[in-house]
Amino acid sequence: MHGFSDIEVPETENLDFAFGLWDGPILLAGGHRAGSARRLVDEKRRDRDVVVVFGWYFISNPGLPFRVREGLEFAPYRRDLFYTPASLEEGYTDYPFSPAFLSESPAVQA
Repeated sequence: MHGFSDIEVPETENLDFAFGLWDGPILLAGGHRAGSARRLVDEKRRDRDVVVVFGWYFISNPGLPFRVREGLEFAPYRRDLFYTPASLEEGYTDYPFSPAFLSESPAVQA
């Protein structure tokens, strides 16, 4: 893992200024996992339209919305395989679905 990717968003991160400047929906990204995303949307900012955006973890977690909904751990990504067109079959398309997702969605091919 590199940098902040192995931890959730620190509690010291404060974006109150953005919520004060903007009345519409807000997209937030950077370091969130299932737990911090759910706390942000369901508890901390229930009064606002908030969307938590995931980038790198969408690559390594097919069925990421399911993992967030169920509070499942995210599978780690391999950053060394990002943006390497010669190896698209490794790192972009070979991450497995979670066993829980597959048990609820038998039509999905792992």
